[in-house]
Amino acid sequence: ALNDRYKAAGKSTVVSISSSSGGGRLSEEDHTDYKSIDDHIINEPSQNSNSPSSKFLPTREWINLAFWSTLAWPLRMGDTFRSTGMYDSYWTPLAAYGVSRVAALAIGAIPGCIGGIPSLTTSLGLGLFYASRREQFERNVELLLAATKNNEHDHTPGFEETFLENEIEDKVRERNSEWGYRLRTVLGYAYFTCFMVLWDAEILDSTLTKKVEEK
Repeated sequence: ALNDRYKAAGKSTVVSISSSSGGGRLSEEDHTDYKSIDDHIINEPSQNSNSPSSKFLPTREWINLAFWSTLAWPLRMGDTFRSTGMYDSYWTPLAAYGVSRVAALAIGAIPGCIGGIPSLTTSLGLGLFYASRREQFERNVELLLAATKNNEHDHTPGFEETFLENEIEDKVRERNSEWGYRLRTVLGYAYFTCFMVLWDAEILDSTLTKKVEEK
């Protein structure tokens, strides 16, 4: 499960981040960030580069993630987001979805309500709720990626940890401040939830896989 893998990887994150070289500054040469993982998933979805015969076939890991993201997306989202510290409870996304369905019934009971409005309205609200934690998700993924590279160094922990975290936080905040990016995130969680859940799970899986490979 991604939750167990993230916990195992996270044990070394604090130490490795604090041992960053070069004053804790991130550079394109020595740091793979969230955006690069994101772009890789878009450009080369579900391909197994280690097996030429299955270049165009999805891997077993991707099939597993896609299965749960399609048939039980609230549970898949709960595992991904709780693993990275977004929610305290595994059941939060499912509970939010349940509340949205009850709200849709309540709106639909209003006399004269146009068909489709209840679901569209509550889905948008649900998208806003899920998207509110996406920035924190990206920040935690960036920290884990930074820890992957910094594991190669063995320096005495100092103020570099604070500088590195601040730089990552500024980068993530700047990316999420773009209205187009934020709109895509909200609408994605609202009306294309299964795809967004699979996307998040792939990003975390790719991050953890990269961390294991570089150790």
